[in-house]
Amino acid sequence: MKKLLLFVLIIISIKAQAQFPGNHPELLLNKEVKVLPLADVLQQYGYRNFHKNNEMKIVDKPIKHDLLADKTFKVTEITPFEKYGSKKFILKLESGKDAYYYEYDPKHDYEYNLEAIGGLQLPEGIYCEDIKTETDKFTGEVRANSPYSEGFSFMKTIKDGKTTIYLAVNEAGATANVGGKGLFLLLSNGKKIEKPNAPIDVKVNKGAKGFLYSAFVPLTTEDIKLLTENQITDNRLYIYDGTVKNGQKLSEYLKCLSK
Repeated sequence: MKKLLLFVLIIISIKAQAQFPGNHPELLLNKEVKVLPLADVLQQYGYRNFHKNNEMKIVDKPIKHDLLADKTFKVTEITPFEKYGSKKFILKLESGKDAYYYEYDPKHDYEYNLEAIGGLQLPEGIYCEDIKTETDKFTGEVRANSPYSEGFSFMKTIKDGKTTIYLAVNEAGATANVGGKGLFLLLSNGKKIEKPNAPIDVKVNKGAKGFLYSAFVPLTTEDIKLLTENQITDNRLYIYDGTVKNGQKLSEYLKCLSK
């Protein structure tokens, strides 16, 4: 239970989500990076993905928050390795005589603790490789899905020559409310996308406290234009609100599906 609680807390651990290079950590090589502070509730636990050597041992003690928060380092080496059957990377961070080894997971942007000074120039279509496409061998229907990121996912279907793109949104809530409606999105340009009649499903939030609310809605041509040109900053499902930290990634996923 303690491990589960810590995992849930990690999801909210970063105060400001930086540009995430996904499967291309090499974009960080020779870059100056700042270590982002943890959320207040996690600072007592320290940083679990920083190490003093490159062995990446699970039993390593977390690095104290005050030793790393807001400190600047240079990424001098990037080395791939495998953990639990998944490909990860070791980033060596140096500043003078200080050196740390950062465990970089290309799949989990919510664990990303670094911010490149001056930003990153992300290649066009960098996230398209995350899109999974399947064809139903009986009906011929094509489905393409983006991974979930911060509770959001997009799906494109092609059936009988007709293309439809859907948005799926999940948001946690403390209480159970059945029959609620309404999906609302705030965008970085100050505009809103409002779906007041969108049906909301609710179920027990397995692995965490409370309940999970979800909506699944088709997007109009106007919706798609707004979402590809502007980042989502906030969402509301029925009466439950959420903040989006990496809206750029969501916009890029939708661009990939809109091609």
